[in-house]
Amino acid sequence: MLVRIWRTSFDVNGKDRLVEYANQASLPVLLSRPGNRGVIFYSDGDRWTTLTIWESRQAIDRLDDDPEYARIVDGILALGVLGDDQETTVFAYEGGAIGPNG
Repeated sequence: MLVRIWRTSFDVNGKDRLVEYANQASLPVLLSRPGNRGVIFYSDGDRWTTLTIWESRQAIDRLDDDPEYARIVDGILALGVLGDDQETTVFAYEGGAIGPNG
């Protein structure tokens, strides 16, 4: 499995819109992509991170030609709250767990 991390800065005045878009628009699309195993959104101050877990590199690469993924990317950019410092990194998943208390 692989972990894909997308990071950016954002205008904290638009945080409510960003959180709503992430949960209402991005989350259902990401979860429905073939090979996706999980999605987590988190922030700290003016930094936003989207962490997704994938079965394979091929599953991640399919996002490049995915019209639904392109739609949510266009939508999040249209919010006008993201910084220009967007960065995506992919890591090999080596293990771990979320405990029973979540």
